[in-house]
Amino acid sequence: MTVPTRTRRRVPLLLPVLAGVVIVVDQATKTWALHHFSERPRHLFWTLRLAVTFNSGAAFSIGRGVTPLFVAAAVIMVVVLAVAGHRDRTLVGAAALGLVLGGALGNLVDRVVRHHGG
Repeated sequence: MTVPTRTRRRVPLLLPVLAGVVIVVDQATKTWALHHFSERPRHLFWTLRLAVTFNSGAAFSIGRGVTPLFVAAAVIMVVVLAVAGHRDRTLVGAAALGLVLGGALGNLVDRVVRHHGG
């Protein structure tokens, strides 16, 4: 299937723009949560309870204390996603890679900038 010329020109811009939006939303919601829920959990509605927790490792706190290893892995993942995004010229592919790249960059920012140990 042939992509129209106008769409083909916009596809390379979609990945960085979408990744940037994901990073901004990710960091804004984390900052909001830290300011509103860090002292105690809050109940919203009748069954939803929100609380801030910190994880110094990966999933389920596996790998505590090896933050530099996770930072290195995240940098490699960002490079791989950026290269894949540069090669993929489809609209759906650029959108998917933009979302994943934004998430990876958001996690990298958390590990490097926020001082929670992960």
